[in-house]
Amino acid sequence: MDGRASRLAVETSLAALVLLAVFLCGYSAVSSTNFGGSDEWWIRSLGDRLVVSVPYANRPLNLVWSLPGSLLSRGFVGYHVVNGVYLWLCGVLLYLLLRRLGSDASLALLAAAFVMVWAPSDRSRLATVKGTFGSGASMTMLLAVVLLVEARWRGSRAMIVAAAVIAWATVRGYEATLPLLLAAPLLVLGLPAGARGWRPAWWLAWAAPVGLAAAQTLGAAFVSGEARYQMEITRLDRRPSAVVSRMAFQYDRHLFPLVTSDPRELHDARAALAAAFLLGGAALMRLLRRGERDAHAEPRRLLATIGGGLAAAGLGYAPYVLSRIGDTTDRTQYVSAPGIATALAGAAVLAARPLPARWRWLAAAGLGCWVVAVGTGRILAMQRYWDGKSLYPVQAATLRDIKELAPDLKPGTLVVLVDHCGDWPAVFTFRHALEWTYGRRATGFLWRPGFGGQLFYPTAFGPAGVRTVPWESIQRAWDDPATLHRYDEIVAVRRGTPGCRVSLAEQWPEELPPLPPGARYAPRERILGGPVVDE
Repeated sequence: MDGRASRLAVETSLAALVLLAVFLCGYSAVSSTNFGGSDEWWIRSLGDRLVVSVPYANRPLNLVWSLPGSLLSRGFVGYHVVNGVYLWLCGVLLYLLLRRLGSDASLALLAAAFVMVWAPSDRSRLATVKGTFGSGASMTMLLAVVLLVEARWRGSRAMIVAAAVIAWATVRGYEATLPLLLAAPLLVLGLPAGARGWRPAWWLAWAAPVGLAAAQTLGAAFVSGEARYQMEITRLDRRPSAVVSRMAFQYDRHLFPLVTSDPRELHDARAALAAAFLLGGAALMRLLRRGERDAHAEPRRLLATIGGGLAAAGLGYAPYVLSRIGDTTDRTQYVSAPGIATALAGAAVLAARPLPARWRWLAAAGLGCWVVAVGTGRILAMQRYWDGKSLYPVQAATLRDIKELAPDLKPGTLVVLVDHCGDWPAVFTFRHALEWTYGRRATGFLWRPGFGGQLFYPTAFGPAGVRTVPWESIQRAWDDPATLHRYDEIVAVRRGTPGCRVSLAEQWPEELPPLPPGARYAPRERILGGPVVDE
């Protein structure tokens, strides 16, 4: 309106380029194969089937943000690219949101840079395959709020409907975004309505979809019991003292690394380069807005910005601190990141306030450079952690060994891995990895000493064969019907010393339940495509 939209577009485009340069200083060092070892093959396998629903978790759109990564590449590079794009867009959208809410360009640029790089204790942000859950949901959460604010500015009914639909889809993919989206209307109450006004009935366009998402999420968890996954892994602990303790822990791990991180993490030139890009970008933004007064940098407003950011971060932590998973920082610095980033940016601008006006932007940018440098150093340090802990090398080696033993398999084959090395944490992980490797012509089952968990795929050895009955909720959604494999349809392989290499079990493995009377085990008859190596 009055040219402001076009000016904001130019300004945001410049900010986006600066943010990309800052972000890539750290993210370019992140590997596409940072594997926790449980979910990655499952995501890859379901991506090939274009599956987006995770019904046992009451998340019908959970894999929507992972799907582009599946389509971009056969392996895992696509997820790495998509995860990075989502995190970068979080920065761009937060910049646009803060500018529309009246924040100065310097504060908005700092907050946008921080939201991309400042997650100092959350290693899951570098696990780029399953990280698409959190980064994608955070991005669409911010997109929904930006559209809500823009709808108010423009008086656009179509825009508020789009915001609400995106908000509903975001919650139905990742329920941790719900508290912030419920609170989002508070941001626009003080904004002037657009030329077409803002009728009270328009709020229903937002409230109805978001309220529906809340009812669908909370109803499944506490009424129908459909959210089986969350109820099994979270073990709610709503004691006030425990919740407050976990909330304080989350703030501590998100803020105090600014002063407690190892100074040696700053020795990498990429940390200094990220800071330099931010400082140069702040100077460019200053030139672009030369002559304009920082009209919205009053101390009272900055204190409100800091308080609002910290409150928003608390809403982001809330779904985690109600349970034992709030005792860790895994995944907790995705949805909370915009709030912490805004609070830190507000603190930097406030700290520069006592200086002469012409030096304030430089002082604030200098403080921002510290956050960016430490954040980039933390990213590089966490990548070094993943270099030693990622399970991708050993899991990929297992699959290569199996592929060498059996270049192809007859359709309907079950591969049983007797694993004495312990690098596969779950049955479903190996099952999906094996199915992806052989294009679902075969499936897999994992056995190891003392191993009892069979999440999603309960399997039993019986007189007629090995029967797997997947959880009822996933049988149709994932095209995973119950199966029965006769013993002559099984190929057993053993992984153990020396070197944890895989070998073909020519005879039925003694670790497994004994063959029933009359059962026949003939693994070589199931193998196609070439010779196998004898055990």
